[in-house]
Amino acid sequence: PDYADLDDALVRLRPYGTALTNGFTSHAPMVAEALSALGRNRVIAPWIDDATRTHIERAPAGVPIDPDLWQAALGTRQRFADWSCFFEGELEKHPWADVVALWAVRLVPGICSDATHGAIRVGHAVRALGVNETPIRITELADALASWADTYQVLPSAPHDGDVHAPDDALARVQVIPAAERKAGGSIVAALMQLDDHPGFAPVINYLDVPTRSPDEQRACLLDLTSLFARVAVANIKDFSSAIVFVHSVTALVALLRLLPCVPAAAMADAIRYGWQASAALYAVYGLYPAAAPSDCRPVALEPLIERAVASGDDHAIKFSEACHALNALRPDPAFGSALEAALVHLAPS
Repeated sequence: PDYADLDDALVRLRPYGTALTNGFTSHAPMVAEALSALGRNRVIAPWIDDATRTHIERAPAGVPIDPDLWQAALGTRQRFADWSCFFEGELEKHPWADVVALWAVRLVPGICSDATHGAIRVGHAVRALGVNETPIRITELADALASWADTYQVLPSAPHDGDVHAPDDALARVQVIPAAERKAGGSIVAALMQLDDHPGFAPVINYLDVPTRSPDEQRACLLDLTSLFARVAVANIKDFSSAIVFVHSVTALVALLRLLPCVPAAAMADAIRYGWQASAALYAVYGLYPAAAPSDCRPVALEPLIERAVASGDDHAIKFSEACHALNALRPDPAFGSALEAALVHLAPS
């Protein structure tokens, strides 16, 4: 890792909001942090030179967020600047880890928000602050939390009276929307809304057996989930769009791994359930095939794939290569390299 150029990058990105001219979401702060974590800081400045051509300046703040009525301001998609000002104020009054602990719990039911980008951005911001606490990294955390709150979206949930299961068995019980019934086109956000009309999905959040007390067991559970959804990606990535979808099913869970040190175990148990729900939702809406078997994931060298991802300049390729590298360092698993290889076929063609 080399974070020497991250602060300069965040200063350059500060004038912009979350929206791009093509209607999608900016990944720039996340990419800059991922490149720092990979030790590729030399490419951050030229990458930002190119990326900011499609960025839109942030709108000015308007009506302040009422701290007693914050729930009413969730998911407006118009108050990013208001939320950013609110979180800047919170971070001036309280240690950043305490703010994350409180607001991660409040926001994690909406981990699927904006195709999981808000939660992922918070994960990157938290890791950067863990390396070095600087004013601009505090400001980026405020923006990251704001991006999550402003796009807040929840998935349908319902009780489940049956048994709880390990990740593979839990996924086998998820009802996938038949391909003929899926609404064609649209964004991931819109696609997830289809689940409101499929009551069979609502109990999914309670299918998973989640440790409730031990952070070490919770870390292991999250690693099991990332491995599972990496294998889902291996089986289901067939084109550029599906690569983006199934990359998010892994990186949303990586965000929770990065929040794990800040969140009490009891609250993290719920966070893991919501993370599982979000990744299972992407599978239910976009998946066509069961997860690849562990034996179908052949070992591959990560370093050449990382170089290929960085050279491509593709946002998702860079972020996913860093996530797979980090996951494999925590617990080596051929699924991570296989998933990255499958994604790069479409995100960063050789």
